[in-house]
Amino acid sequence: MKFRQILLLLILAALLFFGFFWFQRQESAARDARALRQLQLWGIALNLYLIDNDNFLPEVGTNFQDSPYAWFEVLPPYLSQPPLSELIRNGNNPAPGSPSLWSSPRASKPRVWDKSQVYSTWAMNRALQPDPTSRPYRIQELNLPGNVIFLTEGSGFSPGLLPHEISTAPGLPRNSKTLPVLFCDGHAQPVPRRTLLASETRTAENLQKGISWFIE
Repeated sequence: MKFRQILLLLILAALLFFGFFWFQRQESAARDARALRQLQLWGIALNLYLIDNDNFLPEVGTNFQDSPYAWFEVLPPYLSQPPLSELIRNGNNPAPGSPSLWSSPRASKPRVWDKSQVYSTWAMNRALQPDPTSRPYRIQELNLPGNVIFLTEGSGFSPGLLPHEISTAPGLPRNSKTLPVLFCDGHAQPVPRRTLLASETRTAENLQKGISWFIE
């Protein structure tokens, strides 16, 4: 084989190699954008709920099957969607990678999945209702709700989360540098993972400086 032919093959191989990774990056960016759009829908539902409920945030919920006033029960009807309990009752449990409000578009389908499991990629900031037996915060009690985390990617099997549980749900990319986050004022944006895990982000005192879990 002549040198020119070898060089041409090497160039083609390099183009295919870099083209593959370019496509992967484009697909990842598209999934991230779809995840933010999905959170924006949850944000619309949250704002409508606040109007109807004297500005009280919904409850976090202790589990997916026995929490009638939790976010996953009270918010979907504002989007003309059934609450999670209805899906469970009808045997339509959401799964990772499914086209639904419950699965982040960033999640892929696992090779093996138990359809009886109750799953939601999204989970509510548990610090917004520190005591499950007491009421959640009112939106004005947060002072700067646009800085306080409401929903982000959680473990998949719990309706609430704290920082150490972010983005551990099945099917989610483990090496993602940013995560989609919905804030208590209803806006969604990508946030660096390191920011969500930073110790100063956890406290209510951080609210004036930036993103906060509002842990008191």
